[in-house]
Amino acid sequence: ILDELGIDKIHLSGISFGGFVGFEYARRYQDRLMTLTISGANITYEKLYDINRKNSELLLKDAPFELFAKLLYERIFSEDFYIKVEPMLDNMRQKLYDRYKDRIHSLVRLIQTQELYFDNLKNKLDEFKQIKIPTIVMGGQRDILIPEWVQKKVCDVIPNSMFISVEKTGHVVYIEKPEVYFGNMKKLMNNKNIDFKPLTK
Repeated sequence: ILDELGIDKIHLSGISFGGFVGFEYARRYQDRLMTLTISGANITYEKLYDINRKNSELLLKDAPFELFAKLLYERIFSEDFYIKVEPMLDNMRQKLYDRYKDRIHSLVRLIQTQELYFDNLKNKLDEFKQIKIPTIVMGGQRDILIPEWVQKKVCDVIPNSMFISVEKTGHVVYIEKPEVYFGNMKKLMNNKNIDFKPLTK
């Protein structure tokens, strides 16, 4: 697509599952990137996350889909944000259910595709360590899905990277604190390096 549009390099952002895609793209095609912004993703193999990933697949396959829709937001939102949007949650769950009730296979496939990524993390870690582009990772202080201590490991793998801890947020920083997420992303894009004071709250 980039070649077709005549675009040489881009600024890439990836969130949650999209963060895995972002890291993998950078591993393969970092020459096409100017910067990388990630949130809610890990670049090291974590056994418990892999187990939880497989449990989510079983939940989708074997349990009523209403149960998956019921449990999702409690896993990705921080306490404060959950309370803030609680009056809207029933409607959000219903929309999620309506959108995917006949396409559960697409969610299952989304989870299954992570298998190759985690194999690469175990077997091709040296290639991830070759990523040189300016990279920031924004982790939610209250992320229980992929905790801060896991996301911080990115700085041990990608040398030209900065971890930013975003206060009072869960897994979806860009939803809970969009001004922080997009503010830091713009700073990185403008500077094209990680030498800037990040927003954290």
